[in-house]
Amino acid sequence: MHLYDCHTHIYPPTSTCIFQSNGDPYPHPYSVGIPPWQAGEISFDFLEAHLQDPYCVALGELGFDGLRGVEYSVQRHVFISQIHLANRFQKPVILHLVKAWHVFHPLMKKMQQTPWVFHGFNQPKLWEEVLHSDLFVSIGPGALRNPHMYRIFLEIPPHRLLLETDDDPMPLEAVYAEFSRLSRRPLENVVAQVEKNFLSIFGA
Repeated sequence: MHLYDCHTHIYPPTSTCIFQSNGDPYPHPYSVGIPPWQAGEISFDFLEAHLQDPYCVALGELGFDGLRGVEYSVQRHVFISQIHLANRFQKPVILHLVKAWHVFHPLMKKMQQTPWVFHGFNQPKLWEEVLHSDLFVSIGPGALRNPHMYRIFLEIPPHRLLLETDDDPMPLEAVYAEFSRLSRRPLENVVAQVEKNFLSIFGA
Protein backbone atom coordinates (compact mmCIF):
# COMPACT_ATOMS: atom_id res chain seq x y z
CA MET A 1 0.00 0.00 0.00
CA HIS A 2 1.16 3.51 -0.77
CA LEU A 3 0.01 5.81 2.03
CA TYR A 4 -0.26 9.59 1.95
CA ASP A 5 0.06 11.88 4.96
CA CYS A 6 -1.63 15.26 4.48
CA HIS A 7 0.16 17.02 7.34
CA THR A 8 3.05 16.00 9.57
CA HIS A 9 5.61 17.62 11.83
CA ILE A 10 7.61 14.39 12.10
CA TYR A 11 11.00 14.53 10.37
CA PRO A 12 12.40 12.88 8.36
CA PRO A 13 9.23 11.85 6.55
CA THR A 14 8.74 8.12 6.10
CA SER A 15 5.88 8.28 3.60
CA THR A 16 4.52 10.47 0.87
CA CYS A 17 3.57 13.42 3.02
CA ILE A 18 3.29 17.16 3.32
CA PHE A 19 5.90 18.12 5.89
CA GLN A 20 5.20 21.24 7.92
CA SER A 21 8.23 23.47 7.48
CA ASN A 22 9.45 25.72 10.27
CA GLY A 23 10.46 28.24 7.62
CA ASP A 24 13.23 26.32 5.88
CA PRO A 25 13.05 24.76 2.39
CA TYR A 26 13.10 20.96 2.09
CA PRO A 27 13.89 18.59 -0.81
CA HIS A 28 10.48 16.91 -0.61
CA PRO A 29 6.87 18.14 -0.49
CA TYR A 30 6.32 20.65 2.28
CA SER A 31 4.01 23.42 3.42
CA VAL A 32 4.96 26.74 4.95
CA GLY A 33 2.89 29.46 6.55
CA ILE A 34 2.30 31.61 9.58
CA PRO A 35 -0.02 29.99 12.14
CA PRO A 36 -2.34 32.15 14.23
CA TRP A 37 -0.22 31.93 17.38
CA GLN A 38 2.63 33.58 15.46
CA ALA A 39 0.49 36.21 13.75
CA GLY A 40 1.99 39.62 14.25
CA GLU A 41 5.36 38.19 15.27
CA ILE A 42 6.69 37.08 11.87
CA SER A 43 6.78 38.97 8.59
CA PHE A 44 5.18 37.04 5.75
CA ASP A 45 7.58 38.50 3.17
CA PHE A 46 9.62 35.26 3.20
CA LEU A 47 6.65 33.25 1.91
CA GLU A 48 6.93 34.40 -1.70
CA ALA A 49 10.31 32.70 -2.19
CA HIS A 50 8.94 29.46 -0.75
CA LEU A 51 5.85 29.55 -2.92
CA GLN A 52 8.07 29.59 -6.00
CA ASP A 53 9.89 26.46 -4.81
CA PRO A 54 8.46 23.40 -6.62
CA TYR A 55 8.73 21.40 -3.39
CA CYS A 56 6.48 23.86 -1.57
CA VAL A 57 3.10 22.40 -2.47
CA ALA A 58 0.84 24.18 0.04
CA LEU A 59 0.48 27.28 2.17
CA GLY A 60 -0.10 26.50 5.82
CA GLU A 61 -0.74 25.80 8.42
CA LEU A 62 -2.59 29.07 8.84
CA GLY A 63 -5.94 30.19 10.15
CA PHE A 64 -7.50 31.26 13.43
CA ASP A 65 -7.20 30.12 17.02
CA GLY A 66 -9.47 31.39 19.77
CA LEU A 67 -7.37 29.78 22.48
CA ARG A 68 -3.72 30.53 21.72
CA GLY A 69 -3.71 33.17 19.02
CA VAL A 70 -3.36 36.91 19.38
CA GLU A 71 -6.41 39.15 18.97
CA TYR A 72 -8.62 38.31 16.01
CA SER A 73 -7.92 41.58 14.20
CA VAL A 74 -4.24 40.63 13.88
CA GLN A 75 -5.02 37.03 13.00
CA ARG A 76 -7.45 38.24 10.35
CA HIS A 77 -4.90 40.56 8.73
CA VAL A 78 -2.25 37.81 8.56
CA PHE A 79 -4.78 35.26 7.29
CA ILE A 80 -6.02 37.53 4.49
CA SER A 81 -2.47 38.41 3.44
CA GLN A 82 -1.56 34.73 3.18
CA ILE A 83 -4.72 33.81 1.26
CA HIS A 84 -3.91 36.51 -1.29
CA LEU A 85 -0.57 34.74 -1.78
CA ALA A 86 -2.23 31.33 -2.04
CA ASN A 87 -4.54 32.66 -4.72
CA ARG A 88 -1.74 34.42 -6.56
CA PHE A 89 0.45 31.30 -6.67
CA GLN A 90 -2.50 28.90 -6.92
CA LYS A 91 -1.47 26.88 -3.88
CA PRO A 92 -3.79 24.79 -1.70
CA VAL A 93 -4.20 25.90 1.91
CA ILE A 94 -3.82 23.83 5.09
CA LEU A 95 -6.01 25.32 7.79
CA HIS A 96 -5.72 25.45 11.56
CA LEU A 97 -9.08 26.44 13.06
CA VAL A 98 -9.95 26.43 16.76
CA LYS A 99 -13.01 28.18 18.19
CA ALA A 100 -12.99 30.71 15.36
CA TRP A 101 -15.48 29.51 12.74
CA HIS A 102 -17.48 32.73 13.05
CA VAL A 103 -14.39 34.72 12.04
CA PHE A 104 -13.19 32.29 9.39
CA HIS A 105 -16.39 31.39 7.54
CA PRO A 106 -17.19 34.81 5.99
CA LEU A 107 -13.63 35.05 4.68
CA MET A 108 -13.78 31.55 3.21
CA LYS A 109 -16.93 32.43 1.27
CA LYS A 110 -15.23 35.53 -0.18
CA MET A 111 -11.66 34.39 -0.74
CA GLN A 112 -11.41 30.67 -1.45
CA GLN A 113 -10.01 29.98 -4.92
CA THR A 114 -7.88 26.87 -4.31
CA PRO A 115 -8.47 23.67 -2.31
CA TRP A 116 -8.58 24.28 1.45
CA VAL A 117 -7.91 21.48 3.94
CA PHE A 118 -9.20 21.59 7.53
CA HIS A 119 -6.30 19.74 9.09
CA GLY A 120 -6.65 17.69 12.26
CA PHE A 121 -10.43 18.06 12.24
CA ASN A 122 -11.65 17.10 15.71
CA GLN A 123 -14.60 19.38 16.44
CA PRO A 124 -17.87 17.38 16.39
CA LYS A 125 -20.08 20.40 17.10
CA LEU A 126 -18.76 22.09 13.98
CA TRP A 127 -19.39 19.15 11.67
CA GLU A 128 -22.63 20.35 10.05
CA GLU A 129 -20.98 23.65 9.11
CA VAL A 130 -17.94 21.89 7.67
CA LEU A 131 -20.06 19.32 5.85
CA HIS A 132 -21.91 22.07 4.01
CA SER A 133 -18.70 23.85 3.01
CA ASP A 134 -16.17 23.01 0.30
CA LEU A 135 -13.44 22.08 2.76
CA PHE A 136 -11.46 18.89 2.61
CA VAL A 137 -11.32 17.17 6.00
CA SER A 138 -8.08 15.67 7.29
CA ILE A 139 -8.39 13.21 10.17
CA GLY A 140 -5.51 12.49 12.52
CA PRO A 141 -4.75 10.63 15.76
CA GLY A 142 -6.57 13.13 17.99
CA ALA A 143 -9.90 12.56 16.25
CA LEU A 144 -9.37 8.80 16.19
CA ARG A 145 -9.20 8.88 20.00
CA ASN A 146 -12.36 11.00 20.34
CA PRO A 147 -15.54 8.88 20.58
CA HIS A 148 -17.65 11.94 19.70
CA MET A 149 -16.07 11.90 16.25
CA TYR A 150 -16.95 8.31 15.40
CA ARG A 151 -20.38 8.95 13.90
CA ILE A 152 -18.86 11.72 11.80
CA PHE A 153 -16.39 9.28 10.26
CA LEU A 154 -19.40 7.53 8.72
CA GLU A 155 -20.56 10.78 7.11
CA ILE A 156 -17.38 12.26 5.62
CA PRO A 157 -17.84 12.33 1.83
CA PRO A 158 -15.15 10.08 0.34
CA HIS A 159 -14.03 12.72 -2.16
CA ARG A 160 -13.22 15.13 0.71
CA LEU A 161 -11.27 12.75 2.97
CA LEU A 162 -7.59 13.01 3.90
CA LEU A 163 -5.56 11.44 6.71
CA GLU A 164 -2.57 12.75 8.68
CA THR A 165 -0.23 12.14 11.59
CA ASP A 166 0.26 15.82 12.60
CA ASP A 167 2.75 15.90 15.50
CA ASP A 168 1.67 12.55 16.96
CA PRO A 169 3.93 9.47 17.08
CA MET A 170 1.07 7.22 15.92
CA PRO A 171 2.31 5.45 12.76
CA LEU A 172 0.57 6.41 9.54
CA GLU A 173 -0.32 2.76 8.93
CA ALA A 174 -2.19 2.74 12.25
CA VAL A 175 -4.04 5.95 11.34
CA TYR A 176 -5.32 4.34 8.15
CA ALA A 177 -6.22 1.07 9.86
CA GLU A 178 -8.05 2.77 12.72
CA PHE A 179 -9.98 5.10 10.45
CA SER A 180 -10.96 2.14 8.29
CA ARG A 181 -12.24 0.27 11.34
CA LEU A 182 -14.14 3.19 12.86
CA SER A 183 -15.65 4.37 9.58
CA ARG A 184 -16.57 0.83 8.48
CA ARG A 185 -14.87 1.38 5.15
CA PRO A 186 -12.62 -1.30 3.64
CA LEU A 187 -8.98 -0.35 4.12
CA GLU A 188 -8.20 -0.71 0.42
CA ASN A 189 -11.01 1.77 -0.36
CA VAL A 190 -9.67 4.27 2.18
CA VAL A 191 -6.14 3.98 0.79
CA ALA A 192 -7.30 4.44 -2.80
CA GLN A 193 -9.59 7.36 -2.03
CA VAL A 194 -7.06 9.28 0.07
CA GLU A 195 -4.46 8.81 -2.65
CA LYS A 196 -6.87 10.19 -5.26
CA ASN A 197 -7.79 13.18 -3.08
CA PHE A 198 -4.20 13.89 -2.05
CA LEU A 199 -2.92 13.91 -5.61
CA SER A 200 -5.81 16.04 -6.84
CA ILE A 201 -4.98 18.71 -4.24
CA PHE A 202 -1.20 18.65 -3.97
CA GLY A 203 -0.07 16.85 -7.09
CA ALA A 204 2.87 15.58 -5.04
